[in-house]
Amino acid sequence: MPNSPTKAAQLVWDEQNHPYSSQFNDHYYSLVDGIEETRHVFIEGNDLAERWREMKSYQSFKIMETGFGSGLNFLSTWQLWKRLGMEKTNKLHFVSIEAFPMDVVQLKKSMLNWQSQLSMFSSQLLEKYPKLDKGTHTINFEDDNVVLTLIFGDVRAVMPELNFSIDDSVNAWFLDGFSPSKNPEMWQNDLYTEMYRLSAPLASVATYTVAGLVRRGLVSTGFQIDRRPGFGTKRDMLTASKISR
Repeated sequence: MPNSPTKAAQLVWDEQNHPYSSQFNDHYYSLVDGIEETRHVFIEGNDLAERWREMKSYQSFKIMETGFGSGLNFLSTWQLWKRLGMEKTNKLHFVSIEAFPMDVVQLKKSMLNWQSQLSMFSSQLLEKYPKLDKGTHTINFEDDNVVLTLIFGDVRAVMPELNFSIDDSVNAWFLDGFSPSKNPEMWQNDLYTEMYRLSAPLASVATYTVAGLVRRGLVSTGFQIDRRPGFGTKRDMLTASKISR
């Protein structure tokens, strides 16, 4: 029996083809510079370059993301992985949960803004992008030792069903999604509890928001938080790491 389809994102496009969610009344990324925001908040916020350079051969690294959105975070992460030559001896597993995914036409349109920087990666993703059926879709990019697992569904229902072994736990979190004020259903305490459960020791977290409920949620479940300078018009952003209890 085939999986039931999930609802595609409801989008409005500006003159520069930047997507805006009419469901959540929020932009998918900073209009100052979406790629630089991704690099600043999620890649540098999780210190990925430094950590990857310290990896031993044949080790794997797992990233988990709440909200695939336009795919910009994944593509930028994959680009860095390739630039550092990590694909030669290591494996990257990127897991992303999305309740309202873009369809392939929407995704292709959103990627037009990044053709000069990400075209070799976006073209491969578009070739393998799945139909919008609820559930798990695994995409292998064998040449670069990258696996993308897309889970189309509500994060609140998906995460409690996930179970990882100790050796396959999450090393870094991209805590994304629309802002807590516009998507409060996602930013609940259960989210942080599940994040802690699925995390490897010393797992890191990065997010653009410093909202009080996010800070309190992370701390209450066993993460140690820190503020860093934000990107663009945001003064601060938040990072965290898993500590033992």
